[in-house]
Amino acid sequence: ICVLKQFLLQRDLNEVFTGGLSSYCLILMVVSFLQLHPRSDSADPAANLGVLLMEFFELYGRNFNYLTTAIRIRGDGSYISKEEVQVDMPPGHRPSLLCIEDPLQPGNDVGKSSYGALQVRQAFDYAYSQLNRAVRQSSGAGAPTALSRIVQVDQDTINYRNWIRQTFPVDDEEIGQSPTPPLAGQRIPPGPSSLDL
Repeated sequence: ICVLKQFLLQRDLNEVFTGGLSSYCLILMVVSFLQLHPRSDSADPAANLGVLLMEFFELYGRNFNYLTTAIRIRGDGSYISKEEVQVDMPPGHRPSLLCIEDPLQPGNDVGKSSYGALQVRQAFDYAYSQLNRAVRQSSGAGAPTALSRIVQVDQDTINYRNWIRQTFPVDDEEIGQSPTPPLAGQRIPPGPSSLDL
């Protein structure tokens, strides 16, 4: 979801007031995608998550029918007709281009304010084609990553990351260890005096 948010941010499509997708809308799209496109290798820690990203972009950039289809998250998730969603909507309301039924409030179309849904679709289609092209081309050592074709990291972000590393250094031993919760310390087993009230 973070990669998708960054991708949309760099195209000014990550906020509803600019016509883009809200975080809630994007999360529901990802949940629907995962519900309806299960992978047999999902439990494998070596599985390539880039494949999921490409399939997400392919679905919502090329294959999803925005004109007639709505997304339902409830239950096991499904694609339903917009007419079915409209039945639960208040009188006079119609499903939007990107119609996502709110799982917490049926009749509420989460995508109704995303008036730039076609631009989002075009951006997803572009991302799919760029990633597909990058995967097909051979890449040698030092070549840019496939993801760098659609998501760029600007110099300010690189400088900030370097500042974080210098300001808050981490020992090699600490990497891979679970952090200790701030309130957790050495536990003292209860003694007989602690049981006396």
